[in-house]
Amino acid sequence: PQEERCDLLFREVTTPVCSPDLLKMKGGEPTIERLASERLISSAKYMNAWQDWMSDAGVQGFHARPSLVVDDLSTGLQAAISGVGWVMDMTPLASWYKGQGALVAPFKGVLHETGYSYYLVISRHCVNREDALVFRDWLLKQCGREEDEAPGG
Repeated sequence: PQEERCDLLFREVTTPVCSPDLLKMKGGEPTIERLASERLISSAKYMNAWQDWMSDAGVQGFHARPSLVVDDLSTGLQAAISGVGWVMDMTPLASWYKGQGALVAPFKGVLHETGYSYYLVISRHCVNREDALVFRDWLLKQCGREEDEAPGG
């Protein structure tokens, strides 16, 4: 029988996001250094996210202590949308909110790769089923991947 099929959907990266209203209220261009004085929101599951991102951004001696710790990232994203502070987006979780203009990611050039990736695995029993292949093609497109560029296919 044919082996299962495994396609990379995306690699997880982090970057700070906040509401556009928060940026306007603070005035001026945000800087990485200024984040130290901002209200930082963190998910209890990813307590090191700020520290890891700051390290990749080249900030030395930054000891991120979140002002607000939430149970899960979706709650943190909602708090950021409401203007409570900055949250670390675990891409692609906030993509829809950014596309709608509810969140902005001003530090586009600074991304932290977490080392985690997301895959679609189709079992060998379903690898030739039309419905599984249609779903696979749709999901790859949603993730911004073309069928021929997805490894493992």
